[in-house]
Amino acid sequence: MYQGVSLDSVKRNLKAMYMKAIEQNIVPIAATVLPYNSSEMEATEINELNAWIMETACRLNIPMADTSLSVANPANRNRLLTSADGLHPDVSGYHSMAIALSQAIEEQLKSTKLIERRKPE
Repeated sequence: MYQGVSLDSVKRNLKAMYMKAIEQNIVPIAATVLPYNSSEMEATEINELNAWIMETACRLNIPMADTSLSVANPANRNRLLTSADGLHPDVSGYHSMAIALSQAIEEQLKSTKLIERRKPE
């Protein structure tokens, strides 16, 4: 979207990636798009895409990491909390994203282990 790709095209591409992974018995981890501090793009498009990502992850029953929330400024969720260039998080932001992704992966692993334990031998 930052490069002018339409919102609908991004949604189609993401869904195709999710479905391809699922077809191959790979569990994709959906992650939200990060906010920015300096860009020509409207935050409303990112917010709409992030809502779609969360809804789609729920519908497809795949893990979801809200990486956007992990780096957002609490006073304005459409802006990064800390950034050297206005487009990318700083080191602490990347650390926060790693925690959000790790939690989503850990929850998926716990869920998978619970399902495996319930299977009759």
